[in-house]
Amino acid sequence: MKALKCHPNHTLKALVLLAALVSISAEAGIIASKPRGMPTHDQSELPAPASGYYCGPVAAWNSIEWMYDTYPKYFKDKKPANWKDGVNELAGYMKTDKNKGTWVNDFISGKKTFFEKHANPGSWQVESKNADWDPVAKKWGADAPTWKWIRTQMDKGQDVEVVIRWDGGAHWTNPAKGAFDEEPDSANILTLDYYVWNDVNDNLEFDLGDAMDWFLSDPHQEVVTMSMSLGTSPVAPGGDWLNAKYGNKNVWVTAAVAESIPEPSTILLLGMGAIGLLRVKRASPSLAGIA
Repeated sequence: MKALKCHPNHTLKALVLLAALVSISAEAGIIASKPRGMPTHDQSELPAPASGYYCGPVAAWNSIEWMYDTYPKYFKDKKPANWKDGVNELAGYMKTDKNKGTWVNDFISGKKTFFEKHANPGSWQVESKNADWDPVAKKWGADAPTWKWIRTQMDKGQDVEVVIRWDGGAHWTNPAKGAFDEEPDSANILTLDYYVWNDVNDNLEFDLGDAMDWFLSDPHQEVVTMSMSLGTSPVAPGGDWLNAKYGNKNVWVTAAVAESIPEPSTILLLGMGAIGLLRVKRASPSLAGIA
């Protein structure tokens, strides 16, 4: 793939969760995870050419810095005084190419290496779902992340990075031609902060008629939220791929990586007994008003 690159564009930080909890009624269920205050470091502050191709290590550092701040006792050391030092260390472990980007498999193994070096033994966990392009096998993976898997990680208190892809050229529609080196603008990695989900059918399944917003930390500051849906992918069978709009691009979630220091960061809300979830009722199935 070597294409985890986005387009820089300044934007505002996400609004707080309470802005979404309006027009309460008894017709549809809203489920929302607890906002975490994920860091939002800007990749464009790195020197060129890394400023265009380091979304992988920057997204990873956003989550790791949050872990250092939230769970300091589980690390052997203190976080670097300069966030760019953490990014550069991760880029080394991830074999990030300053002119091309990071392969997803290297992103996953690089995060594991960081925790092996900096976290106390046995105090970290990295899990992943990966259906992205495999540069060795030269084919797409079969283990696409589902909403159920991502939500489970979020509700356990884990933070999650997601890989999104859009149609960057021939390799999207004809992957048999090879890897993505010729189309370096067709992917990005984002860190999830929290989600707001209108479970219209009240069945705890993300299905037709539901609406969901993800609030994100974007290394290139292009978006703070994406409205999610289910659909097909141009490169793999099935209609249950997570889809969204990233700026003006139609994107697919091809991989997700979750990691945590095992101490719950979520709380009980409204006496439901669900960890880190807020469930209320709202009349409209649309989340279009949330920004």
